[in-house]
Amino acid sequence: MKTLISAILICFSSFALATDASWEKSRVGYTIYYSGGYAETPFNDLNVPRYGTSITNVTWDYNELPATNTIVKLCYQKQYSHSNYECIDITGAPQGNSDSFNGLDARGTFQLYMRAFGDNFPIYSTQRLPDTVRVDYNF
Repeated sequence: MKTLISAILICFSSFALATDASWEKSRVGYTIYYSGGYAETPFNDLNVPRYGTSITNVTWDYNELPATNTIVKLCYQKQYSHSNYECIDITGAPQGNSDSFNGLDARGTFQLYMRAFGDNFPIYSTQRLPDTVRVDYNF
């Protein structure tokens, strides 16, 4: 009986021990060649544990494009999927964070989506600095 109780207590105590971790990736964005064109920059980390991860916060830092009108979204794709599962509009917020993706699997891919309208194409970030996405998660 004592062995059974000890085994149950060990199982329940292991569930209570959540570990916090994070991954961060930086990539230089792509060139947009015409008005109405778009670019998607993927960010992911396959070193995240396979099962049991849960996003707790997402932070971004992107370089704005020199276009008249730009739409910027941060989208999440589930692992092994090529379609967006959830997107948030981050137009005009080149740095920020969100809890909109909380609870989703940290092994998914984030896409920084930029669509530009206006004149003077092709366009790209004039600084050619990398865009960055950081994902905090627990498991």
